[in-house]
Amino acid sequence: MSINIKFFPFLDMSDTKISKELEIARGTVYYHKKKALEKIKNYLKEHENE
Repeated sequence: MSINIKFFPFLDMSDTKISKELEIARGTVYYHKKKALEKIKNYLKEHENE
């Protein structure tokens, strides 16, 4: 399994700046960023011994 990190260009941007750039609600940015980081964390935890 691989994880495609599509939000890489946005990692150093605030949620507010991302929301303005994409013209979406800041809460939506926060939610999706949180879920994506959780998936990455879980993936790394599951594969730490490989």
